[in-house]
Amino acid sequence: MQEASNNTELSPPIYKAEINVNVVVHTRDRVKLATDIYRPDVEGRFPIILVRLPYGKTEAYCEMPALGRFFARRGYVFVVQDVRGKY
Repeated sequence: MQEASNNTELSPPIYKAEINVNVVVHTRDRVKLATDIYRPDVEGRFPIILVRLPYGKTEAYCEMPALGRFFARRGYVFVVQDVRGKY
C-alpha cells in the first residue's frame, strides 16, 4: 500500500470566478434562504461544495468569499447558504 504524499502544493487557478450574491432560494414552505454562489466563469458541469451557516454568511469573521473564489477558480461550484431558524 502506497503512503499518502506530503506534497502541500496547491493546484493553480485555471478559471475566473463568477459570483452571484444573495440569491434567494425558496423552500417548500416558503422560507427564503440567502445564498451566495461562486462558480467557474465557463459553461459545464462541476462538483459542488455546499456550506450552510447558522451564524450568517456575511459576518466579519467569515472567510466564505475568499474560499468561494479560491474553489471557483479551481473548478468547483462553491455554495454558501444561511440556514433557517438561525440564532
